[in-house]
Amino acid sequence: MPKENVKAMKIALKRTPQKTLESFFALASYPLHPRTIPNEKTIRAETEDEITLLLKGLNYLIETNFYPSLHLISCPALVMAAEEYKVVPFCASKALYEKLPSSDFEIIKNNGHIFPLIAPDNIREKILKWITKISM
Repeated sequence: MPKENVKAMKIALKRTPQKTLESFFALASYPLHPRTIPNEKTIRAETEDEITLLLKGLNYLIETNFYPSLHLISCPALVMAAEEYKVVPFCASKALYEKLPSSDFEIIKNNGHIFPLIAPDNIREKILKWITKISM
C-alpha cells in the first residue's frame, strides 16, 4: 500500500474513526457487489484498543519496506491482484510480482479487496491450477 494512502488513513482514522472504517470498507469492496458490505454494527470499532491496534498496523506499513529483500525469496509464490481494488493500486501488486523471482501473477477481474469472499470458486480454481503447475 502506498505510504501516502496509509498516512491519509491514519489522519482520517484519528478524526472520524467510524466514518473512516465505513469508507475503507466501501472502497475495499467492489461496487458491483453491494451485498458484501456489512452493516454498521459489523464494521464498528467498538473500543479504543481496536483503533489503537489499527493505527499500530498502519504505522508498521509506513515504517517497513520489504521491497529490497523480495529478490531473496526463492520459494514459489502466487500473487493475486483484484482489478478494481481502490486502496492498493494494481501496479503495486504487479511490482510485488516482478520483484519475486519465482512468482506467478493472477488478475482477478471485476473485484476489489474482498475478492476471496465474492469469488471463492474462482480463487480456489486459480490456486489449485497454480499448485498443480508448481508441483510438476
